[in-house]
Amino acid sequence: MGTPLSDNKRGEEAAPRSPAIESVRAEELGAILESLARVSGRTPEEVRPHLHHLLESLSRPAERPFHETASPEEWVEEFHNWIESHRALDLPSLSDEAIGRESIYGERG
Repeated sequence: MGTPLSDNKRGEEAAPRSPAIESVRAEELGAILESLARVSGRTPEEVRPHLHHLLESLSRPAERPFHETASPEEWVEEFHNWIESHRALDLPSLSDEAIGRESIYGERG
């Protein structure tokens, strides 16, 4: 029906494929490729790299966020890095008078 995703007309070296992608039949990939080309108004050759990239990214396991995987030591290290990143801004410190109760609350104090 369509051109399989694995066709390489330019003689370029193909990227390694994951088992999830290899298990999809070439006919199904061809049909998907043809449909995407029709919907996007582009040629299958223009769509193929985008489809390949999409399939590769969908077949990779989702990366878990830092807060789910970090150890207490990693949290401390990241917190210190965050503190240091603010020190690099070299902003002036507030004076004792500026952060005093009288200054903050005024007459309500």
